[in-house]
Amino acid sequence: MAGANLQPLRVSGHVNGLMVEPERPIALDGVLAWAAVEMARMEGADNPLQAQESLPLGHDEDRGVWQASWVFREYASPLQFRQQTKKGDPNAILEARNRGDWEGKINSIATGTGMYKGAVLEHPYRQVGMVSAWCIGDPERIEELLGLVEGIGPLRRQGFGRIREWNVEPDPAAEENWMHRALPGNPGGFLHTAGALSPPYWRQDRVHPVWVPSTDRL
Repeated sequence: MAGANLQPLRVSGHVNGLMVEPERPIALDGVLAWAAVEMARMEGADNPLQAQESLPLGHDEDRGVWQASWVFREYASPLQFRQQTKKGDPNAILEARNRGDWEGKINSIATGTGMYKGAVLEHPYRQVGMVSAWCIGDPERIEELLGLVEGIGPLRRQGFGRIREWNVEPDPAAEENWMHRALPGNPGGFLHTAGALSPPYWRQDRVHPVWVPSTDRL
């Protein structure tokens, strides 16, 4: 981010309770990109998605990545599992069709198979005391964006991954630690896999071969 007050920083979040294990690592630049888009949307921007192209982070031009690490978790309990049931509501689906919300020729919904099949879902979770990440960034702007982030990880609407407080503080170690993230090349000791190098990380068209750190704290 040109002209910004960029410093080596550690970003810490105090977690209030349990956190569901995410399917893939959580990237700090992804968290900030979501917050930037949300802030632009609230401010009435014509194209809020453009906000994720200008984050308060340094950018490694050679590697083509934001200078921000993955988010690391400090565990306070062993891995546990919680079950959750999923049940379709065929009556509500048919009523929606009759209202014209969607078109279809069927007059019944099969709940024993297909997309409306009931299920028992199992979610792995842990007690997490703190999450931490490192970056080269503008501390004031990062604090402003994190003010919109009340939780991270899956099932946040159900109360998991709640962040009680964010702290952004200078940390010289961030000069190296920001590279604990997906990179296009192997800096040494990384694993070869597939992933994205910048947000939005969920888009499959952004996935290609990358190198990632080996850790069990993600």
